[in-house]
Amino acid sequence: MPRRAKRDEEEGTPEWMTTFGDLMSQLLTFFVLLVSFSVFDDIKYNLVKGSLKYSFGMVKGWELPYKSRREPDVQLVIERRREEQKLAGIGYRLKKFAAEMGIRGTLQAAMREEGLAVILKTSGKPVMFDSGSAQIRPEFIPILRKVAEEIKRLPNKVRIEGHTDNRPIHTWKFPSNWELSAARATSVLRFFIGEGIDPDRLFAVGYGEYRPIAPNDTEEGRAQNRRVEILILREK
Repeated sequence: MPRRAKRDEEEGTPEWMTTFGDLMSQLLTFFVLLVSFSVFDDIKYNLVKGSLKYSFGMVKGWELPYKSRREPDVQLVIERRREEQKLAGIGYRLKKFAAEMGIRGTLQAAMREEGLAVILKTSGKPVMFDSGSAQIRPEFIPILRKVAEEIKRLPNKVRIEGHTDNRPIHTWKFPSNWELSAARATSVLRFFIGEGIDPDRLFAVGYGEYRPIAPNDTEEGRAQNRRVEILILREK
């Protein structure tokens, strides 16, 4: 009997095969992980990397040998998203104000690549300017004051753009739509300065009739083109 048992043990799988099988399984798992790590989202990777760097106090932490030219700066991405939230909050409050005042068509706000655009119609109710004038009408003051309050919440630069329709104007004060659009933008700029906004943050431009947002072949389209756009620019 002892000899038969020993012969059965010799006919089984050698013990080294078990260890070899475990090693092959681990190698297979290792290479599968390598393949899965070879393709990744640059932004997500950098966000994770940045979190680890700042968690361990390594402001100038290690860098991988491979670094894409399009790799975004982690801190810049985070700051940009925070700024977008602030700008979107201003847009939301202005839209809410317009709804409460019943002037949805007069004040609009929309996010753009450059920042938050606050669009003010220069015609309609209430009227912002008389025809051919750059003097802000008194009934429009509360709207501009609300916009100024929101602008003062941020340190961002603000570009004020004047736009007109394509109907020509020829007066001693405004020989063309260029002068009229620039004067209207400047009137808004001066109002903001009077409300306590730092002049260094503001600049005004006039585009005349050359940046329409609607066709000029109807009165409705021309009314949309007669506008002042207040662009709160991104800091980054």
